[in-house]
Amino acid sequence: MDDQIHFALVGRPMHRPCASCSGSLGARWSGDNRTTKLRLYARAGVREYWVVSVAGEWIEVYRSPEGDGYRERRRAGLGERVTPAAFADVGIDVDEVFA
Repeated sequence: MDDQIHFALVGRPMHRPCASCSGSLGARWSGDNRTTKLRLYARAGVREYWVVSVAGEWIEVYRSPEGDGYRERRRAGLGERVTPAAFADVGIDVDEVFA
């Protein structure tokens, strides 16, 4: 599990981007469902959890699980870059995700 990225895509389904990625993909993803999954992932010790919003054109990255949540939360929008903790040498430009 150390090299896995867990993610959720809000807005439209997409193909799983890599073998080491898993996630919840769906066009309808309510805020309650998002909160529930975030808590479950934190409790399970998932080190990094990403939420991608197609409508909002942003990526939220949650790291460092603690209890029912995460100590670190970052929302990156257009013009910004995110980097998976498990692959520190890989940067992802938010603009390219939504191009």
